[in-house]
Amino acid sequence: YLIPYNMSAPPPAVLVAVTPPPLLRFQGSQDRPVQDITIRGITFRGASKTFLGPHVSTTNGADGAVPRSAAVELEGVQRAVVTDCTFDTLGGSAVLWSGYVRGVQILNSEFSWLGGNGVLAIGDDEWGNVTSGDYPLNNTVDQCVFREIGVYAKHSAAYAEFVAGAANISRNIIFNVARAGVALNDAMGGGNVLSRNLIFATVRESTDQ
Repeated sequence: YLIPYNMSAPPPAVLVAVTPPPLLRFQGSQDRPVQDITIRGITFRGASKTFLGPHVSTTNGADGAVPRSAAVELEGVQRAVVTDCTFDTLGGSAVLWSGYVRGVQILNSEFSWLGGNGVLAIGDDEWGNVTSGDYPLNNTVDQCVFREIGVYAKHSAAYAEFVAGAANISRNIIFNVARAGVALNDAMGGGNVLSRNLIFATVRESTDQ
């Protein structure tokens, strides 16, 4: 039910009702993963801000904490493709790889006006012990455009990872970012490949990276 602020003015032509993330979630486990997903040609818009919500950190020495949420959340997933999608005007992060995530590809998609990260990869550890295997590994972000990243949460990036590794970040265009274009917060997994990306106009609202 809408009560206009100015009762003498006509109501707005367009109303946008935001909702807390996620807008789409796939949840499995390492033992019973969700497999072979394709998300194609969808626009995700209107998830609410998350920077004042619960944050999590890892125990392996990372120096930051992030909301473990996004418009699209993948946890316990194998072999997923997100392609030709648009992520626009989201209050938090766009895509979350959480825990056990293997063989996920994000292709040919556009990310803009995000409160948080473009793609956030975060795994589970116990004071540096990652032998459980519950972390993102061998995933890809290829031929995407990221711009206006970190509108609210300044410790954000086009791609950010905590307790993850072996990501292939290639052939992307990244610009107009509050802080780092790509943020690798620890050395847990290693094996990341950053190749043929065009990254400019970053670190616009901080001086530490």
